[in-house]
Amino acid sequence: MVKELGGDRDAVGLARLAVSELLSNVVKHVGDPRCELRVECAAGFVRLQVRDRSMAVPAITVPDWAAESGRGLWLLQTVAPNWGYICFPGGKSVWVRFPLRASRQEAAT
Repeated sequence: MVKELGGDRDAVGLARLAVSELLSNVVKHVGDPRCELRVECAAGFVRLQVRDRSMAVPAITVPDWAAESGRGLWLLQTVAPNWGYICFPGGKSVWVRFPLRASRQEAAT
């Protein structure tokens, strides 16, 4: 999806990580695994958003490196610091935003 929008290899890899992490968190932490994935592109940036039916806000913790899981959001934050969540009646939306091309990221910092 990101490649078709003009994303470079880094953007495609980041999109794969973000989608995998956000969707797996719904499966692991939300009682109702039905969710919605949105992909938006504007001004050289892509925004991935997952909407679910849980009011629990995402929590980033220091990873236990010996554990089999628990470091996904921490890792995502380190490679894509522009992320967040919005709570609304009946659920929340977790999103991440990043440039389609590496040169765009350097200009944004």
